[in-house]
Amino acid sequence: MATLVNAKYLPADRSEVTEAWLAESLSSHPSFSADRINTVSLRYLGDGIGQLSALLLADVVHDSGAKSQLVVKLHTDVPMMHELAMRYGHYESEINFYRHLDDKVPMRTPELYVVEMDHEAERVLVIMESFADWHSPDQVTGATLEEVTIAVGALAGLTAAFWNAPIRKEYPWIRNLQSDAYKTVPSDYVACTDLALERIRDALPESSDKAAHAIGNRCQLLMDRLNEGNQALSHWDYRVENFFYGPDDAFVVIDWQLMMVTNPATDFAYLLGTNIDTELRRSAEADLMSRYLEGLKRHGVTDYSRNDLERDYRLAMMGVSSIPIIGGASVDVSNERSLALFRTVGGRLFQAIEDWDALKLLP
Repeated sequence: MATLVNAKYLPADRSEVTEAWLAESLSSHPSFSADRINTVSLRYLGDGIGQLSALLLADVVHDSGAKSQLVVKLHTDVPMMHELAMRYGHYESEINFYRHLDDKVPMRTPELYVVEMDHEAERVLVIMESFADWHSPDQVTGATLEEVTIAVGALAGLTAAFWNAPIRKEYPWIRNLQSDAYKTVPSDYVACTDLALERIRDALPESSDKAAHAIGNRCQLLMDRLNEGNQALSHWDYRVENFFYGPDDAFVVIDWQLMMVTNPATDFAYLLGTNIDTELRRSAEADLMSRYLEGLKRHGVTDYSRNDLERDYRLAMMGVSSIPIIGGASVDVSNERSLALFRTVGGRLFQAIEDWDALKLLP
């Protein structure tokens, strides 16, 4: 379990993250008390990448002259996105994950120093190690087949580790699609559909209008279906901008705000359906499915067939369409990069829904 310290103050926004504040916040942490922070250089990080957070990169010089690099993660400064994160409990999920479950997942996550939330003030603070020198693909450009293959292998380990496990009994804060936090998702989906389609329509296949309205009208039934059968712990935002590829095949996954227990193909569907070019998905999909199933079997899941995966994959595509619909209606349209991301995600995902005729599985 990581050693965590408490900050005396949680910043209201990125302007309140200063050199003095960071040095004081980390002064009691063992990694910084022996060789204290001397100077800090701060810069904004990832505008248009982290949709539910505001990020800063801190280049630190210690008293000894040694250098280190940190990421300071706050609640988002986009009002509608912040409201969604509070309503769906995304901030709280990540705080609880890092405090209680981080060391139990079979993949590398960041080293953590501060993990806090002030519910009343609606403020969040995570200070963690940085992987800025590692490679993180651009989701809009699209990942390579090699990058996605590595992510599929790691995902099989995560899915298998919590396969049909009673994890919510041990950690009641872990949500599923029947949790109270998500009770407004069906009405939110319907309310957001027309605005989201208006914003991203020119990136979508013609079938998207029909698909989005059909999914919205039966969203609660779909969520009930996704909550049936095999269940596993899902990152639920398993996309390449939350991955870092490092030396010696190192692979790190960040941003656990959306994690929940749900359909075991959810992360797989989101990864393939939104992170690679459509033609690459079409050509590589069958092989990646085989790799995922082989990975599950290596980790002990032996009763999950190709037909099971394909059914869950089609259902999960429709489930994660809430991201381009609800997110697309809430995104800061003045941020060109954020808008481009939702256009890309929506275009690729609704094309996959069409390719797989997923609407036939709507309850």
